[in-house]
Parts: sequence; structure tokens; C-alpha cells
Amino acid sequence: MLVASLEIAIPPDLAESIIKITRERRVDAALLTMIKEYLELKTNDIERRIENYEKKYKTNFANFKKDCKSGKIYAYSHEVEEDYREWEALLTLKKYYKELASRWLTKK
Repeated sequence: MLVASLEIAIPPDLAESIIKITRERRVDAALLTMIKEYLELKTNDIERRIENYEKKYKTNFANFKKDCKSGKIYAYSHEVEEDYREWEALLTLKKYYKELASRWLTKK
């Protein structure tokens, strides 16, 4: 649940640092810039990690999942189980971050 209006106190030295780091003039704009950049960095890292799994298994997650269910890939090895969980979690996070960015950061 998003809070419609919330006031927070930011220590002056922290506010000054946020403004200097982002080169924004207002703290609220600086915080939005930092959140946007954080989401971009996280999304880029997630996409890189997903690409690594796609290279490793030479397929996308949907086909990997099918191959695990069909037995083409032995799904019960520790490595494959770990990769499955991590890959699925990365896709979920990527979707979540993109939804946040489109819903929250594009508002004026």
C-alpha cells in the first residue's frame, strides 16, 4: 500500500549530501532521482544475471522450466534446483522493479 502523503524528517547533512550527489535542487527531486537510478542499476544487474542463465542453459526460463518438467534437464540436481529458484526470483524482481518504475516514477 502506498501512502498518499507522508512527511519525513531528513537530517540537514543527509539532505545536503543527497542534493550534492544527485545535483538536484530539491530534496524530493533528489530522492526520486536516487530511487530511479537505484531501480535502473538493480534492473540492469538482474538482466545481466538472467542473461548468464540463458547462456548457461542456452534457452529462456519458460523453456528451461518445460525442460525440467519433461526430464530433458535433470531438475533434481542441487545446481539445477538452485538455478531454477534464483532465475525465477530474478524474473519476479525484474517485473516488480519495472512495475514500480512505471507506476511510481513516471508520476508528475
